Amino acid sequence: MKTLIVEDDNMNRELLVEFFSEYGTVQSAENGFKALDLFQDAHLQDAPFDLICMDIMMPDLDGQEALKEIRELETDKGLDSKDIVKVLMMTGLTDRENVTTAYVDGGCHGYLTKPVATKDIVALLARLGLVEATEEG
Repeated sequence: MKTLIVEDDNMNRELLVEFFSEYGTVQSAENGFKALDLFQDAHLQDAPFDLICMDIMMPDLDGQEALKEIRELETDKGLDSKDIVKVLMMTGLTDRENVTTAYVDGGCHGYLTKPVATKDIVALLARLGLVEATEEG
C-alpha cells in the first residue's frame, strides 16, 4: 500500500508515518499544497497513492480544500470512483459541518477524530480492503 500522510504537526506526522510504514511505502506532507504536489507527481510517475490520511486543520491550504483539489484532479484525469484514491480525514473537529463536508463534498472514505487509536485505523483500512481484517496496528 502506498500512503500519503498530510499533517502539519511534526509529532503526529512522524507517528503516522511510522505506523503506516508497516503496511507499505509512505510519503508525508506538512500542508495541502505539498500534498497536491506529491499527489500529482505520483500520477505522473504512474504510481498513484492507494491512501491519503489528511488532517483538516492546516495552515496555507486546509484538508477540506486539498481534498476538493485532489478530487478535481482525478476528475480531470477521467478516473472513475473505483480508481480514485481512498482518503481518511483525521481531525480534532467533531462538528457535523466538517464531517458532512468531508464525506459529501470531498468524497472521503473515513473520518477519524484525534486522538486516533491504531485499532480504529486498521478497522477502516480493512473495511476499505487495503489490509487484511485480522491485521493489527
